[in-house]
Amino acid sequence: MAQKRGGDVEDDGDDAKRLKPDEEVEDDEEGGVEEEEDDEEDDSDEEDSDEDDEEEDSDEDDEEEDSDEDDEEDSSDDDDSDDGEELELTMREDGRVHAPAVDSLALDTFRTFPDLIQGLDEDKDLHTRILADCRRVFTARSVKKKAGKDGKEKRQYSSGETFWISADATPRCALEHLAQQIFHLHVTDAARKWEDECGGDANAPPPFDPHRSGAEWWTQVIDPTHDAIGLHWDKDYALERNDLNVHPHVGTVTYLADTGAPTMFVRATTPVYYSQPVTGAFGPMCCEDEDDFEDPPPGPGVYLSWPKKGKHAAFDGRWLHGAPSELAECGDDSGSEDGDGDGGDGGGVKGKGDVKGDVKGDVEGGKGPRVTFLVNVWLNHVPASSAPCPEDVVKDLSAEPFLPEVENPDDVNEDPPAMFPVMGNYQTVFKEMSWEFEHDGRTHALRVPHIPERWVSREAGGGGCALGDGVSVAIVGGCGEVMEKHEK
Repeated sequence: MAQKRGGDVEDDGDDAKRLKPDEEVEDDEEGGVEEEEDDEEDDSDEEDSDEDDEEEDSDEDDEEEDSDEDDEEDSSDDDDSDDGEELELTMREDGRVHAPAVDSLALDTFRTFPDLIQGLDEDKDLHTRILADCRRVFTARSVKKKAGKDGKEKRQYSSGETFWISADATPRCALEHLAQQIFHLHVTDAARKWEDECGGDANAPPPFDPHRSGAEWWTQVIDPTHDAIGLHWDKDYALERNDLNVHPHVGTVTYLADTGAPTMFVRATTPVYYSQPVTGAFGPMCCEDEDDFEDPPPGPGVYLSWPKKGKHAAFDGRWLHGAPSELAECGDDSGSEDGDGDGGDGGGVKGKGDVKGDVKGDVEGGKGPRVTFLVNVWLNHVPASSAPCPEDVVKDLSAEPFLPEVENPDDVNEDPPAMFPVMGNYQTVFKEMSWEFEHDGRTHALRVPHIPERWVSREAGGGGCALGDGVSVAIVGGCGEVMEKHEK
């Protein structure tokens, strides 16, 4: 797999920074060294002709070595010829890759589409086919093993190898087609707005480069009882060596089973430069006194999205996210919303809290895996670790599309999350929770003080079942903090 070469950052002065190829940096440095060496050689010529002869012999040897290195570099350049265009990377001050359409994307927000892929409940053959394809391309890797509160070992997963399909490519299988349609769902309106603003100007730049824009995609098929998706930021990890955090414009998750923990999204973002700390508070002010909160009332700092077959959720690609197993369904009807503890009505989330028997994700006769299809939307940049799915894998995947062409995104049913207020919600018993994760070789922790106790599964010490059934919740006024943990 070809890896893109990084480089230093050039400041364009306004709101963008440009990635300078390593080759230019090396040539500049070598040029300065050669000039100094030439001056030394001239002085040496005046002083001693014998030393001159030795230097000539040495120069001939150096030329031969340089020639060999040039041949190797030429060969490497040939191998990376497809990546040459991506050596130039223009970034905005907010850390996003620049493209004219970016300003019209739905950024810094959370959106849900309850039935993007329709018919998975009724059409068993369709559901079986999409599950088989997801298992075939599952590439997640275990990154950490940790003992849970029940003493059993829990694994945390993060994405390993990911796959790529550009906006202008022809899909070779149903999963590539699905990834590309998700790209169009989130980009089409923004591109049209930019074109309308240009008013048909033939000299106006396109909204994005379709060859260097597209969908980074992968699948996850994990045990919903003992495994978790560890907290992480999606990014082009290869650019960390250039001291850059480069995130996708939009992150998405499409649920293909009803089983498992919800995805948690928090407004914790990274700085542009990788070497800078990621610690700090996010969301509204973390205060005990309601009068201390911001005015006007703060918006959501935390979002939770429970799985449901066919459901699609989208979020700002810079947000920290994961799927903590503590918030998974406990699968016990005795802990339904009729129980005691927080007011009996879900603390503001009404009519969506019952855990039904058919919401337990029966797959092949039992409580099946948590299956998700992940797509990151990128404009004008292809992450280095992402490449087209290998042909020997594609040939084993189904070809018939799972989703019709998305020609008008407004036709896709969108359902905003339920609002769960923190301020003034005296009926709800909140539980402070924290989760550890690794960043830059150091252990960090996410602290969230306002998780309703009844949303936490009994295995994690909470008072009842999770909401389940595909519910999406925005914790309005919810806040939190990312901290670095130090050894005692």
